[in-house]
Amino acid sequence: MNIVVVSPHLDDGVLSLGATMNRWVREGHSVKLVTVFAGNPDNDGPPLSWDAPRGTRTAGEVVAARCAEDAAAARVLGVEATWLPFDEAQHLVPRDPHAIWEALGDQLVGADRIYVPGWPLGHYDHWYAAMLTFQKLRIDAPLGLYCELPYAVSPVARAKSLLRGRSVPFVEPAVSHDLTWSTERASPADRLSKIEALECYVGEVAALGWTVPLSPSQRRSLRVERTSELLIRNAPDSEEPESRQE
Repeated sequence: MNIVVVSPHLDDGVLSLGATMNRWVREGHSVKLVTVFAGNPDNDGPPLSWDAPRGTRTAGEVVAARCAEDAAAARVLGVEATWLPFDEAQHLVPRDPHAIWEALGDQLVGADRIYVPGWPLGHYDHWYAAMLTFQKLRIDAPLGLYCELPYAVSPVARAKSLLRGRSVPFVEPAVSHDLTWSTERASPADRLSKIEALECYVGEVAALGWTVPLSPSQRRSLRVERTSELLIRNAPDSEEPESRQE
């Protein structure tokens, strides 16, 4: 089976589904990790404040460093890493949804199963990648959502999940039934591979305020991976993902 995991940024897919991806590879599946906003390698503007500790001079240099980290993580898990050259929202550059979907849609051709961010979708880029897929996908492959770690285990996200479940109001019109979340099976070896892969993201781990190696509490916060399957309604194409409403 060919499985594609759509990751908004370089590290999101591994943070959220690293152990599950490792298990899929062990079971003989082909797994491709596609990062939508991997960054424009030709961007000669200044790095974001988030990336300042790296000591890089330009945003393009940050892209090269982060892609090298992602490639190392992909090797640990045995997945194929693909990077699309679009900048994240903090760069404040105009976005062409047609160009983004043309690049992303090409990566989904031939997929037997596709996974996109699904909860809590608090980051604009995560929401954008998910909603663009909901609105544009026209192939028959089953679509799945994944809980975004570590955001899904933050105190605010935990409180929301208790009050209203893992429902996202601006996603519900795009799906044809209620979402039922399940915990993915992962062996201790799968979880260890995930931790090893995450520790390849030295710059990102430092930016999160974490340590390398990850502490026991940091490991525990990333232990449980959850997914949900859905069916999408084939709504008419639109220029941009519909506006967020909560």
